[in-house]
Amino acid sequence: MSSLGNPGVYLVGTRDVVGGTFSSHPALLLIPGPSPQSQRAVLQLKGRTSELEAELAEQQHLRQQAADESEFLRAELDELKKKREDTEKAQRSLTEIESEEMSLGWA
Repeated sequence: MSSLGNPGVYLVGTRDVVGGTFSSHPALLLIPGPSPQSQRAVLQLKGRTSELEAELAEQQHLRQQAADESEFLRAELDELKKKREDTEKAQRSLTEIESEEMSLGWA
């Protein structure tokens, strides 16, 4: 394919049906290049694509931060539950000891 000196217009050869090689007398086929409007549209779409990719990356980052925070808070909640259980066990033991002391007259 070769340009005819006009950007966006190209000379295209044809293949010989029998031999599969370029014919010595190529047919001319003029293919118009992209219009300025379509070039602007492509640039706008590329810009919008970049914006959406950046927005997606930010959302993925925020989702990961939320997942990390959730994991941290879950671990902290588990720790607090364990402390509460330990405190309740200690309180029951203390109550039992005080009850025994009272029954023995030590208190």
